[in-house]
Parts: sequence; structure tokens; C-alpha cells
Amino acid sequence: MTRRRELVSGGTDAHGNPVFDLDSRRLFYGHSLDAGSSFDIKSSETDGDRWVRYLISDQPSVITIDEGNDRIIKDPLEPALFLEINGEKSTRFVASSRVKLTPAGGLRSDRRHGKALESLDRVELVAIESSSYSDVAEGWSHIALTPHESLVEESLRLVAPSLERLAYVQDTSAIGGVFRAKLAEFAIPVPLGSMGDGVWRMLAIVIGLVRARNGFLLIDEIDTGLHHTVIPDVWRILLSTAERLNVQVFATTHSLDCVRGLARVCLDSESESVEQDRVSMHRIERGKPESIHYAESEIVIAADEGIETR
Repeated sequence: MTRRRELVSGGTDAHGNPVFDLDSRRLFYGHSLDAGSSFDIKSSETDGDRWVRYLISDQPSVITIDEGNDRIIKDPLEPALFLEINGEKSTRFVASSRVKLTPAGGLRSDRRHGKALESLDRVELVAIESSSYSDVAEGWSHIALTPHESLVEESLRLVAPSLERLAYVQDTSAIGGVFRAKLAEFAIPVPLGSMGDGVWRMLAIVIGLVRARNGFLLIDEIDTGLHHTVIPDVWRILLSTAERLNVQVFATTHSLDCVRGLARVCLDSESESVEQDRVSMHRIERGKPESIHYAESEIVIAADEGIETR
């Protein structure tokens, strides 16, 4: 919500600086807050359902008992709305949280609301917008001088073949530091930002993949900034690394070149006699209750026959 600027004024802090809260109206259909409005995120597993429910509730009255007159008195409190978060993770976890919204429907963005968020498996997001320097640098700090460092450099060579080494170094021209790359054709390292959006995009994807170990990686519009000729190799690295690190990858695209690149990787899987599909594709159409599913062999057939799958 912060990335999408779905915010509402939250007043000012102790120093008089403006504060912005998350605009919880944007979570609900119709962009309005009504008591009883809710939505669920859920999936089914062999050992039970996993779900999270977000519900808008209003403030109940306080009930007191007047024993002398034998009557019940309802004292209405100041009207307020709450966001209730309830979740269950198979049979291992149940959590609930109730957060009071501001009169404008705001939700504090500097807090984690409920233990449910802290108990989820590792989830990494690579959004369409360029990932911030601080986020990528923080991810690199866990990768540098580990076996994963060579994976990152190998991945970057898909879009920058002459790259020899990558480093994050302190620099007087930048706050904190800057990524620099040693290229074969230049005697001195160059800032990674000078090499185009594709290199930066690839760095963010691979670092996200490594950080999502034993969890989930979400990539929005995976082909953004990447030339169509490198897409098949990007898919191959994602597939092989995701299997090795036990990561489930969810990637979106509107690109036909991206789908065709995925088909080439699926064709490789068929030639390797892999018993189980490692890749599936889902076409989501507005108004339909379920996605249209394509198995690996169907992705290959659709690409060969020129069938529109987007």
C-alpha cells in the first residue's frame, strides 16, 4: 500500500512533520469502509486450510448491570471502526488481531499488526518499480562472500556478458554506498546504475530469490527491463535455483515473448524426462471464478501453435 501511495493523512509527529497512514479503504471492494465488509485469502492443503480474513467491525456498546434496579444499561462509546485480522496456518497456527482505525480510515504503516504477519513463511516481493538501493544492499550483505555470490554474478552476465565482479562499496558521492561492477572492457569499476535498468532488475530478482529460501518469491511483471533474448535463461536460472533453495515462485507477465521463453524451458524439462511438472501457468480472466490452467506440455503446445494464453 505504501508503494502504491494508498495513504491518508495521519496528522503530524512530535517534530511537526506530516505523518501518513495506510488508507484501509483501498483494501475493500468499492473503496469504502462498512461494518461487516471482509475478504479472505486462502488455499487448501492436505493437512488443512490456510487462510487470513480481514474484517471491518464497529465499536460495540459497553454493557453495565444496575443490580439495584435489576436492569441492563448500554453505554454507547464513541463510534469507531476496527480492522480485525484472523488467520489459520494449517493445524499449526491460529492468530487474531484487532486494530482501531483512525476516523479517516487510516492504519499505522510503521507497525506490524498481529502476530500472524510475523509467523508467515519467508515471502519476498520484487515489484515493477525499481527496488530501493537500501533494500538491495541489505540483501547483498547476506550474500557477499557466500556461494550465492557467484550465482548473482552469473545471473547478471545474462544482461551484461562482460561483467567480471560485483561489489557494494562506500562512496562519498552516495549515502551509504553504491554497487560497482568490474567489466572486462574497462580498467576501473563502473556504477551498476550506469549499466541500464535490466541489470538492476536482474540483481533485485536474484537477491530476492536467495532471500526467499524455504519460502515464496513474488515477481510482478518479471520481464520488465529485460530484453526478450535473455528471458529463457532468466527462467532457467529461476527454476534451477528455486528448486535448490526450496522456493515457490509466482511471476506475472503480459508479454508473449515471456510466455514463449517459458515454453522453451518447459520443452527442456520434457527432454530431461522430468516426471512431475515444475512449472504451471494460469491465465486470469476478470469475472471468472477460476483461472485457466496450463501444464508444462500445454504451455509448449500453446507456444508452438500460436495460441493466445495471456
